[in-house]
Amino acid sequence: MKKAPVYLSFILFIYLVIPLSLTGGGQKSTQLKPEPDKITLRYVSSMWREDAVRIQEDQIKEFEDAHPNIEVEPTIYVPWTEYRTWLLRAIASDTLPDVIQHGVEFLDEFARYGTFSPLEKYITEQHYNSIIEPAWETARVEGKIYGLPHMLWYEPVLIYRKDIFRNEGIKPAPVGEPWTMEEAIEAAVKLTGDIDGDEKTDRWGWVERGRSGWIFLKHFEWILRTWDGEIIRQLPDGEWKSGMYLAETRSA
Repeated sequence: MKKAPVYLSFILFIYLVIPLSLTGGGQKSTQLKPEPDKITLRYVSSMWREDAVRIQEDQIKEFEDAHPNIEVEPTIYVPWTEYRTWLLRAIASDTLPDVIQHGVEFLDEFARYGTFSPLEKYITEQHYNSIIEPAWETARVEGKIYGLPHMLWYEPVLIYRKDIFRNEGIKPAPVGEPWTMEEAIEAAVKLTGDIDGDEKTDRWGWVERGRSGWIFLKHFEWILRTWDGEIIRQLPDGEWKSGMYLAETRSA
């Protein structure tokens, strides 16, 4: 029989297998309880970097110690860029794992294929209430939950040098009273200049992290949206077109 994997994070992994490990009943008995069947689970993760691997392996060890009848096979770590191809090959060869960890990029596609299993029966009310509703929406397809949000995107913050602000006579925004973008730009312009006297700019008032790829794209997108720009826009006829031609985008 073809076994469909469950799309969820490692956190839900624990909640998923607890019902399988219960021996049932709250009454005392003098009879020896039968040994529970040995359960083996396969887990695949896209969090393949060394620090993430170490955390997951520690969690697996802790879980196995708490549930001795359950064994997690050595985890397969698949880089994010190769994950969709890996999933397609696993489907074709009928070697899908029981539990996977990944982003929501492919959730809708594979849930509609019937590859992933809905998880409502594994999620308690307490667990559901511990996660905000917008996060659950990212894991829903046609009203059913197929995954557990466990790593929501962070909010970027600005870090400033108190000594430079003080030297330039710039007063940081009070707590709870953030600057407007116009005020932030005004301060950034004042902080930008020639520090060593060689008539070249060598200090910049605002610096974004210098990295290519999707992380930079996210930062770029936030800046665009601040000034009503867009990377992509849907036209009235339903077609999608690059938003880079928009006046708002060019202005941003």
